[in-house]
Amino acid sequence: MARQVLVSPSDIRDGWAEIRGSEARHLVRVLRVEAGERVSLFDGLGTTYRGVVDEVTRKGVRVRIEESLAQERSTRQGPLITLVQAIPKQRGMELIVSQCAQLGIERVVPVITERTEVKIDPEDPGPKPERWKRLAQETAKQCGTAQVTRLEQVVDLAMFFHRLEPYDLSLIATLEEPVRPLKEVLAEFKNSHRGKGGQAPATPSAPRAYGPKGPARVAVLVGPEGDFTPAEVAQARSHDFQPVSLGPTVLRSPTAAVVVCALIRYELGD
Repeated sequence: MARQVLVSPSDIRDGWAEIRGSEARHLVRVLRVEAGERVSLFDGLGTTYRGVVDEVTRKGVRVRIEESLAQERSTRQGPLITLVQAIPKQRGMELIVSQCAQLGIERVVPVITERTEVKIDPEDPGPKPERWKRLAQETAKQCGTAQVTRLEQVVDLAMFFHRLEPYDLSLIATLEEPVRPLKEVLAEFKNSHRGKGGQAPATPSAPRAYGPKGPARVAVLVGPEGDFTPAEVAQARSHDFQPVSLGPTVLRSPTAAVVVCALIRYELGD
């Protein structure tokens, strides 16, 4: 079986790939790859490359590309989900990133809220964000997907709303009343968006929901321990985020993040 290696798109050109840094060190020092061995590369954006190791040097590993495959979005059929996650205590964020990468979530935006207990400065967040990015990359390699969940920079919640992008569906998971059941909101959205965006009409076997330009873009806010404050929920409402409930049980923040993302993928996907 060919080895799976992450390579920067900028290091692929003219039929050759240059593997550098930690990926090259892992290939040489741990896997002891040699010239002539076959490898499978992926660029984190959806393309897989198959090739043969041409040269191993101190600077890196040079691979001759024999085939490139633009991966169908098999791991991301359906909605393109952005999880806006209040950073939880301890190693909760690592659990969230790992599970989101396995689910094929498009992006994770770590945010600071009023009740966030983790001390982290958006201007100088330290090593944690880079560790989260590496975890997403490692998970993608283990899962055999060519697309890596993007970790955005840490921002406070107000800045996230200031930079807000357009979404087809915006949700905030909260205990703050009034809320609607998540299942109800997703069913309503799905019924009103089937087969839109120039795609083939949905069928019982392909009930996928679309936005105006393709697969639906969904943003979901998940709070920290203690939930969002009433003022934060009101701010989200003012930006057209719909408050939703995940059921009668109060879930821990990492659990809530995984549950809501999995349910959105299930309900709006294939």
